[in-house]
Amino acid sequence: LYQYPKYKTDEEFSVPNTVTEIRTYAFYTVQHLKKIIIPDKEDSTRKIASEFVSHANIEEVYIGKGSYFSSTFYMFNNCTILRSVTFHDDVEIYSVASPFSNCISLESYYIPPNTSIMQNLGSIPTSLKNLYYNATDLTINPGGGLSSGTKKCTLTIGGNVDSLHFR
Repeated sequence: LYQYPKYKTDEEFSVPNTVTEIRTYAFYTVQHLKKIIIPDKEDSTRKIASEFVSHANIEEVYIGKGSYFSSTFYMFNNCTILRSVTFHDDVEIYSVASPFSNCISLESYYIPPNTSIMQNLGSIPTSLKNLYYNATDLTINPGGGLSSGTKKCTLTIGGNVDSLHFR
């Protein structure tokens, strides 16, 4: 998927299962779209570029099984009304790095179990209430803090976590 039509009036879009790659700026400055669904892909992997949603009026995103990110750098850049991002447990993310730049309405973020490294959550919005993580291992590197100014969010660690490392 190279570019979703900027002025298309649909409020919800489900990425077709035939799509194997979603490029940077695929959802750049879309006006009417409120919800993106990237459905489960059983038979192969769907590569998703960092900053695939930028300056858009998206409120909710679901990313399904079979999706892969090498990085989340500015994944949702300036999506000021984005409230929720949910990943299927089988989504693979190599590195979490500043995924929510200027996403001032984000309330909930679920980090999938196949996430290897949390480099830096970047500027965490003060609206963030819940950060969920349920995996076997996670390394949080310097700058990967879980607070924004004086407001703290809740980090919920699931029962599958064997170790959690803060550096």
